[in-house]
Amino acid sequence: MKNTPKQVQYLILVFLAIIVYVCGALTVYNESFIFPVISGASLLLCLFIFGGKYRLYAITFCVPISALMSIKNSGFGSFLTWNIIIYLLILLVENILKKEINSAKLVFIISYLVLITYTLIIQICNLSPINKFFSSAVYWALPLSYVFDDKNNKKIWPLIVVLSLSHICSNLFGCAFIYILPNQAIPFLTRYVPSYIVQYEKFGSSIFRYPGFSGDPNHLGISVLFVSLIMLSYSLKTSKHIIYSIIASIVLQLFGFLGGSKTYILCFVFLVIFISIYLIRQTKQKLLYSFIIICCFFIGSLLILSIDSLSKTVARLIFFDDRQGFLEAITTNRLSIWKNDISYLMGHPLKLLFGNGTWSPTIYGAAAHNFYIQIIWDLGLFGTILFFAFITRFFSNKNNNHFLFGSTLLLFITYSFGLHVLYNESVLSCVGISFCVYSFVKSAKNSFAGDTNIYEISI
Repeated sequence: MKNTPKQVQYLILVFLAIIVYVCGALTVYNESFIFPVISGASLLLCLFIFGGKYRLYAITFCVPISALMSIKNSGFGSFLTWNIIIYLLILLVENILKKEINSAKLVFIISYLVLITYTLIIQICNLSPINKFFSSAVYWALPLSYVFDDKNNKKIWPLIVVLSLSHICSNLFGCAFIYILPNQAIPFLTRYVPSYIVQYEKFGSSIFRYPGFSGDPNHLGISVLFVSLIMLSYSLKTSKHIIYSIIASIVLQLFGFLGGSKTYILCFVFLVIFISIYLIRQTKQKLLYSFIIICCFFIGSLLILSIDSLSKTVARLIFFDDRQGFLEAITTNRLSIWKNDISYLMGHPLKLLFGNGTWSPTIYGAAAHNFYIQIIWDLGLFGTILFFAFITRFFSNKNNNHFLFGSTLLLFITYSFGLHVLYNESVLSCVGISFCVYSFVKSAKNSFAGDTNIYEISI
């Protein structure tokens, strides 16, 4: 099939993507295991057809819709996870056989292996479920695929387009069932999101917020911001595909505002300010053009959204109800949870140093919604150091004074105060793509070409 015309290849890939969504829709009406199996098989096929040229695209496209590939209450996990495992094994074998593991890749491998070895030991010592360890190990390895896949035809801009379309399509799919087909909202939510979201919808609660496929408006918010930043960073630096980046970013913000996450709103405002400062520093010739871009991105997102949804979202940020102060309102009354978790760790030095194991419930089973507290709770101080030694490899560079580096890292750091992103596959996928784009921008310097191949550039 390698000699198949490109137009035909694209049609086949689109057809396979449609199959995944059709099976996802059919599962709402009939929870047969056969539909997730077909979706998983479609992704598996993409790993091998056409010489594997489009496998990274396929993984990127399917990351936001992991729920469409899972058999509910089966304990088997999502077929996306199993496909990623197969994909990573293929990458490992290819790199070994072709002897393409250079020193930069070796550092990635060593830091990852040290992290998961430590995590496995802690998991066993705490008698925590081993399947949780495997899930964590797969998620953390996801960014590595963007470093190690050396197949041809994976180019910067097409990869960004696939990333943006994957999030737009998945959210349009969810909104169709919840807002356009209200009679199907309960079956859809029951199948794909946590039970408490379903309860809100069943009782017609005014506090219902669009959860996305992650089942949490906070995770939805960071995903749409991350994807938007990647697009805008690339377009502003290269002066290419600006119109597409603006339109796609505006569409993505609509889903973010529908989610109504306070953390999302704050980070959205902070990042708009950050982008504005960056653009003001550009030459005078670019200033007016840049200002128009920001206005389109910021004002357009607000005006297109319904006034009711927008006012509800802003009200959650402004009015504190019975919560005691701004911080309690922002953290949704989780300051007490943070204090309890920290107090427990301070009273148990071994837990503070080595953690409780991945996916471990905190005190009283309440979610901390704080990445920094959760990672210390799960991995301890020692494991936290190992995790950051691994993840910062995707952000580190000798020239860190670049907009993409600053904005994506700022988003990761800021949003993490109000969200637990340690096992968020969409965020980890964006981290990997950020690394690819940043490596491209760094290496290409002033000579930009939108179709430059990622892997023609040294890591």
